[in-house]
Amino acid sequence: MPNVAILCRVRAIYTFESTDKSSLDFIQGETIDVLTKLPSGWWDGICNGARGWFPSNYVQVIESFEQMPPVPDSTMTPNLSTQDVIKKWLFNTDSDSPYFFFFIFSWSKT
Repeated sequence: MPNVAILCRVRAIYTFESTDKSSLDFIQGETIDVLTKLPSGWWDGICNGARGWFPSNYVQVIESFEQMPPVPDSTMTPNLSTQDVIKKWLFNTDSDSPYFFFFIFSWSKT
């Protein structure tokens, strides 16, 4: 497996089993090294030498390796109005689950 940056280490608070080959199965209490975090709540991680995707609401962060960005000065925070917000929907599904729609916010100054 290539050398990749670990964002955080988590502990499973629930068992997760899936028939999808891209998913990561684990049992309650196991630790997982997280490599990627999607806004949809699905994370990519390694557990017991296996790698795959899992729902972040099945785990609890026990150690973070991410560097926290500095808190911006309030004078630098943009004043966003409603028309500046662009609503986006992300469609996600897999073979063993119903359809999911995830709401994402982004903004642009025009």
